[in-house]
Amino acid sequence: MSHTLKSSNWPNLRLISPEEKAEKYDAIVILCDNSELENESLKARAEELSIPLNGFGGDGRAFRVGYSPRGGTVAFIGKISDPGRRRKNPYIVSPQRSFMTLLAEKIKSAGRTALIDCTWANIDPQWFDAFLSVLYDFDCYKPEFPHLTDIHVVKKNDEWNRELGELAQSYKWIYFARDMVNHPPGAKTPEGVASLIKERVETIPNITASVIAGEAIKEFDLIWRVGKGSPKNPPALLRIEYAPLEETTNKKPLVLVGKGVLFDQGGITAKTDDGDLATMKLDCSGAMGIAAVIAIAAELKLPLKVVAYMPFVVNMLSHEAGLPGDIGRLKDETTVEIS
Repeated sequence: MSHTLKSSNWPNLRLISPEEKAEKYDAIVILCDNSELENESLKARAEELSIPLNGFGGDGRAFRVGYSPRGGTVAFIGKISDPGRRRKNPYIVSPQRSFMTLLAEKIKSAGRTALIDCTWANIDPQWFDAFLSVLYDFDCYKPEFPHLTDIHVVKKNDEWNRELGELAQSYKWIYFARDMVNHPPGAKTPEGVASLIKERVETIPNITASVIAGEAIKEFDLIWRVGKGSPKNPPALLRIEYAPLEETTNKKPLVLVGKGVLFDQGGITAKTDDGDLATMKLDCSGAMGIAAVIAIAAELKLPLKVVAYMPFVVNMLSHEAGLPGDIGRLKDETTVEIS
């Protein structure tokens, strides 16, 4: 089952040359500093893209979105009749993130394609972190509907292009991790999820992965004990290693471990709060995040040796569930009492 888990329609950001024409886009955005508003090349570009730089919002074609700190940056949006309303987000911690969050919210339902030109804006490429985060929607189980899937950003200088390109590349794995967490727990099995992640990450050069499941998982006593209450969905352990061919900065590998409880009903100490149970599919977030981290390290060719371990289990109440007071044994023969 898990091998067939669908992916959401993730937005794909890529860098393009400024010669791209406007007709192919459902939304067009020009970001510029206030100090550039009288720049003749900006005016020419706005005319080419049919975006008026005055009369904000009056004609349904251009809107003033907001400002960065001290009113430094303006966003003009064209080709949108109703750019939507801003939602309050308690996690916005800086004016830059707030600015890009608002921009994303206004264009995410505009259609499938958007052009963003930052030529006249002095903005850090990392501002797009908030932008890409807001554009994610978990839509695997929803009817197909038009939403933003392709964002083309006009190139600037080499360093700026590199940073934004790396951020966009990283977000493909962040979106994948979010999808894996958000899929309903009944659609996921430990071995199926581990095998799917293994299949995906092994498409990246210098990554190897292995899955321990079945009878072999009993060698990892504590993992097996957590998951043995769900005999139809036995535990699995995923190991991923990234070993770049070039010289690395660490002789011993950086070791990452992520908790992968696909659903935590609590076992013999069953959870009884319905609200708590409703979020228990999120108990695998640590493992999914770790999978994304090592994949991103490999995609960006970081000079680091990294090994990641992700135990996947379903912790359920049954006659086979582990009991408080049971004694488990680690690989080094250390014994642990289960509390």
